[in-house]
Amino acid sequence: PLKTYEVYEEGLEKGYFCKDKEGKEFVGAVWPGKVHFPDVLNKDARKWFGSKYKYLLDQGIEGFWNDMNEPAIFYSEKNLNQVMTLLAGAAMLGIVFNQGCFIFGVGLTSPGEASIITTTMPIWVMLLAAVILKEPITLKKCGGIVLGASGALLLVMTGGNSGLAGDNPTLGDILVLSAQLSYALYLTFYKNFIKKYSVVTLMKWMFTFASVAIIPVSIPVLAHTDWGNISPDEAGGIAYVVIGATFLAYIFVMIGQKNLRPTLVGMYNYVQPIVASLVGVYLGLDHFTPLKLGAVALIFGGVYLVTISKAAKTTTDPTA
Repeated sequence: PLKTYEVYEEGLEKGYFCKDKEGKEFVGAVWPGKVHFPDVLNKDARKWFGSKYKYLLDQGIEGFWNDMNEPAIFYSEKNLNQVMTLLAGAAMLGIVFNQGCFIFGVGLTSPGEASIITTTMPIWVMLLAAVILKEPITLKKCGGIVLGASGALLLVMTGGNSGLAGDNPTLGDILVLSAQLSYALYLTFYKNFIKKYSVVTLMKWMFTFASVAIIPVSIPVLAHTDWGNISPDEAGGIAYVVIGATFLAYIFVMIGQKNLRPTLVGMYNYVQPIVASLVGVYLGLDHFTPLKLGAVALIFGGVYLVTISKAAKTTTDPTA
């Protein structure tokens, strides 16, 4: 607030504004910008603020419209800083480290090994949820994860070996595993935080922070890309990855985070091999066998067991 307004200066001098727990004038934001709020619980402050209408009444004004007279606040400066820090952390764990480690890791190891490592993610979610959110580790939950992992591994192992191998499989495997740990930590640590804000707000700020982190290291690659020789099929593939596999996927995951437990959200990771198999069959690159149908049954059976497993009675908000 600027010290150029007589009413403000007087209220500040007499201590008539609301204070925070540290005894400093509380600064909030509404549509005019940053403001102080009169302390209506203070009798002297109420009398002082009401007296400001006398001058207007003396001028012949007969009525007032007090805009923003309802209890409302857009944000406080201190809270905004905390929220932005948490959003930046969510962007790093859920997007930058998760996607970055996985993409670089797959390039260094084989697709088969990377697929197998991704089946560990629900396990990490269950363990982290037990530590952070005090979610109980039950037999149904463990059994569901084992069934789901078995089904996913069956689909991966029966999908054939591409014969591709990276230059550094060990480092690649570590990066892929880091991606699973990062996303598992995001699902558990930010469970209650995600519920507080709209999907649009979360997507806007998380992808903004992720872009700020990724664009600087991507500039050399972007500068040396021959954009003129990108075919329509390649452009369509890029658009699908950006819009479908990233933007829409994150929206749907966030909706799931708002309504489901982290362990159950992680369990749906096992559905990815099913989707890959269906796409392969559709494109004529794969075919269904009784073994694959059994793997699908194991995955959905595992998801069902985790769904009906016991949840924590209360959850602790680690981001509060």
